[in-house]
Amino acid sequence: MRDGRRTLILLAAIFGVLLAATLLRNRSSEPAEAPTLNDLPFERVFPTLTDGDIQAVRLQNLADDSFLTLVRDETGQWAAPDIPGVLDQEIAALIVRTVVILPVQGVFGLEGNPDLRDYGFNPDGNLLIQIVLTNGTQHGIVVGGIAPSGNGVYALVDSQPSMYLLERAAIAFLVAQIQSPPTA
Repeated sequence: MRDGRRTLILLAAIFGVLLAATLLRNRSSEPAEAPTLNDLPFERVFPTLTDGDIQAVRLQNLADDSFLTLVRDETGQWAAPDIPGVLDQEIAALIVRTVVILPVQGVFGLEGNPDLRDYGFNPDGNLLIQIVLTNGTQHGIVVGGIAPSGNGVYALVDSQPSMYLLERAAIAFLVAQIQSPPTA
């Protein structure tokens, strides 16, 4: 359990460093207000999504069918009904925030009938991210393989006819949460 916690902290730190580096690199010399979700220096999968919009998140490893489900209770706290122990609220909030800001490196159309195996979908992909919003709307992201650059992963979003290239560090953080759920 200690090794899992160390890995979790390491992945969160790496993601934080990448996010901080991106923010610092794109920062102007003038003092500015703290960035909001709309001011981030990268594109997001769901640009208008906020933490408060999310009612539930389910992360599922498609290779072994393991999963982590987070549900917001009536007090606004996160619960993980499928795992024993007390859920670490800070890590749960970080998981939700990661889903909200999920950075996009690029998007390209899927012309014709491409072989999705070329993008790591053999046949289903590696990770399924399901999101339920407070208004009942649902979203899904299926993550495939690692891009040749090594920094991104391919993903299909909802039923859009496009392939997304997502930030690999963010996806690695989410996968780590399935492998070692954030409980005390």
